[in-house]
Amino acid sequence: MTSITEASRVWQPIAATAAVMMVTVFLISLMPEICPAIDPAPASCRSDARGSTAVGVGLLVAVVATTGVVSTYAVPFRWRYRAMTTAMIAVVLAGVIAMIATLFASGFIVI
Repeated sequence: MTSITEASRVWQPIAATAAVMMVTVFLISLMPEICPAIDPAPASCRSDARGSTAVGVGLLVAVVATTGVVSTYAVPFRWRYRAMTTAMIAVVLAGVIAMIATLFASGFIVI
C-alpha cells in the first residue's frame, strides 16, 4: 500500500515524462532539413517548418500531461497508481506522435 505522501506526488513522473518528450521534440526541430535544389523551393523547406510544428505538438504533449495529472487526482486513492500509469502511457504516445509530426513537417522521408 502506498503512503499518503507517495500518492500526493503522482504528478512528478508524469511531468518528467512530458518534459523529456518536449525536449526531444525541440531537439528534433533543430535538425537540419534536406531540401531539393529546385526553384521555387517547396513550402516544407522554410526555415521555420519544423519549429512551428514543434511548438504546436509540444503544446499537445503539455495538454495531455495536464489532463493526465488532473485525472489522476480525480480518481479514488486506490486507483491512483493505475491512473498515473495510464497517463504516462498517454504522454509517451502523444510525444511519439509529436516527434513524427515534427520530423515530417519538413518533408522527412523514410525509405
